[in-house]
Amino acid sequence: QAEAKALPSAAASYDLSGRVAVVTGAASGIGRESAALLASAGAKVWCVDVVVDKAEETAAAIRDAGGSAVGRALDVRSKADVFACVDEVVTTDGRIDVMANIAGIIQNTPTLDLEESEVDRVFAVNIKGVLFGCQAAGRAMAAAGRGSIINIGSLYASVSPDQRFYDHLAGDLPFLKSPAYGAS
Repeated sequence: QAEAKALPSAAASYDLSGRVAVVTGAASGIGRESAALLASAGAKVWCVDVVVDKAEETAAAIRDAGGSAVGRALDVRSKADVFACVDEVVTTDGRIDVMANIAGIIQNTPTLDLEESEVDRVFAVNIKGVLFGCQAAGRAMAAAGRGSIINIGSLYASVSPDQRFYDHLAGDLPFLKSPAYGAS
């Protein structure tokens, strides 16, 4: 067996000192890890999520590790909220250098039982949330003449889910990825 090696921190490859990043979906999963990675490279990270207490936990963990971070509530389904967040970042820090649109949700209702409201909710977060983030940050970045927008998507946008990936989960589960998730 090959020996597992630790991944180098982002700081070994990238220097984001003095840069400001916003990470949506920072309460957990890929968003939380991305926020930590950006902070390890020296960026001040705004950890934003609809679950504000968890976003603040992410920011606190970054600060405890010696980084700079702010936790803030953000509902990416609201264009006004996303624009207000980006305005607050620019007003507070004078810039936004990175916008990482990572917030996303999965609706696990079986396809034949999927309600229109569930489809609407998935599309509001996974599609509109990314669009609003791109619009708000894009305007600020265009005015500043610099910046990077990172949009995270799912493999299920191009291939059908394989239920075997979820066999490790307990219980008799229905098919776990709705068509709304793949389409969004």
